[in-house]
Amino acid sequence: MGEQNINKPAIRARLREVQQRASKHLEITHEDLLSQLKTWAESDITETMCLSADEIKELPIEIGRLITKFKRTVVTTKLGDTIETIELTFVYKEKAIDMINKHIGFYGLDNRQRKPEIDVSKLGSDVIKSLLDASR
Repeated sequence: MGEQNINKPAIRARLREVQQRASKHLEITHEDLLSQLKTWAESDITETMCLSADEIKELPIEIGRLITKFKRTVVTTKLGDTIETIELTFVYKEKAIDMINKHIGFYGLDNRQRKPEIDVSKLGSDVIKSLLDASR
């Protein structure tokens, strides 16, 4: 039912209108979105390796936005030495690539192949009748 509604011209027009207003309000364009996703997909974690917490805070905003989780652990050894460990979690490159592919329609052919058209003219009348009966 949801798919039927989304294909109605009035609903599609309203959906486009709401999407355009949201995009305008947030000042986001398709180019901005794709650029950000491309940055995620091409990110290089070696730029953050062996950095202290203070150095991580000083990273350019483009790199900082890639970090989704920050964990700092400080341990003091028996000899009195302090060992600091920084653990960072980053955005998923695979997710960014998938989002780019969906946005540019890369999966379109694959999606159409999953919904093959069936030529009912080649079906016998008994098969058509049983399908109609089953759908009631």
